[in-house]
Amino acid sequence: MDLKKGNKIEVIWIDAHQEVGWLDEKDAEVFPLAECRSMGYFINDTGKAFRIADSLSIDKTCTVLAIPKGCIEKISLLEVENGG
Repeated sequence: MDLKKGNKIEVIWIDAHQEVGWLDEKDAEVFPLAECRSMGYFINDTGKAFRIADSLSIDKTCTVLAIPKGCIEKISLLEVENGG
């Protein structure tokens, strides 16, 4: 997928998941990872990290989420409605 800075996208990615309580061995062996879904504006892909912003300001500042490339399951381009 050829993404351009500012494209609106959805990223499905896998993150660590921790249980703070006690689990028996059987449940611990199948304890899942966390599947995450993040939507935002594409910033860049460095090969190691994939960055998106969920908010952009007029003065070109933004919030940012950096996701390790190895954690990404799927990236989808979202359609943007034309305002008018």
